[in-house]
Amino acid sequence: MPKPNPKKIGRPTPAKGKIVPVRLDSDDDKIVTAAAKAGDRTLSAWIRHTLRTEAELQIFDGTLHKAMRIILSERESYSATTQQLRA
Repeated sequence: MPKPNPKKIGRPTPAKGKIVPVRLDSDDDKIVTAAAKAGDRTLSAWIRHTLRTEAELQIFDGTLHKAMRIILSERESYSATTQQLRA
């Protein structure tokens, strides 16, 4: 009689976000580590914050009005609540 498969140990699905490996040369590592420390953040937190800030600037030209216009233009009624705009 075959033995039942043992129950797998561990988390069934990933709990955290996507991991994106990035290679930094020595000089880049020193400067981003120093910037993270100066901002009282971990290196990972500094990188996430910096990437998100830059992405938002590129997408929205740094203006909330343009971001709202993009979001609202995708809606039939051209309206949204503040909560929907934050999502």
